[in-house]
Amino acid sequence: MVPQELTDWFEQENGINNEPSFESDAALGRHAREQFQRFASSNQKGSDARHAEWQRWRNEGKRIQSGRVRKATKRELAVLIKRSLSLPDAVETIRKKI
Repeated sequence: MVPQELTDWFEQENGINNEPSFESDAALGRHAREQFQRFASSNQKGSDARHAEWQRWRNEGKRIQSGRVRKATKRELAVLIKRSLSLPDAVETIRKKI
C-alpha cells in the first residue's frame, strides 16, 4: 500500500486532480493538452541526448566502412561499432539507429 502523503505529492507534482471538475469542455481540453505537452517535453529532453549518441555511432560506422574493402552489412557494422566504442547497447539497437 502506498502512503497517502506520497500519493498526494505525486498527484500535486503531475497536476493530477481526482476531484470532479465542473470546468467547460474547452478548459478541460486545454488542461489535457498542457499535461500532454509537459510529458512530451520531458521525453524530448532525453531524446535529444540520444540523438547525439546515435550520431556518434553513425560517424564511427562511416569511419569503419571507409577502411574496409567489402562493405559490411548493417549487422556486421553494428557489431564493429559496439566493439569499437565499448557500447552497452544491444547490437539490434545500434543496427536500427545507424
